[in-house]
Amino acid sequence: MYGAFGQTFGGRYLAVFFIYKPATQTALVISARDMSDKERKTYGRK
Repeated sequence: MYGAFGQTFGGRYLAVFFIYKPATQTALVISARDMSDKERKTYGRK
């Protein structure tokens, strides 16, 4: 399982968790949610 963090064009900060399937080169999204305050601070440092 992988996690991706980012900001939408609308300004929301999201955390998305997914499974990558190399055979079909697709991603199966498991969960998506708003980032917590702690995650948002960490994301801003990168």
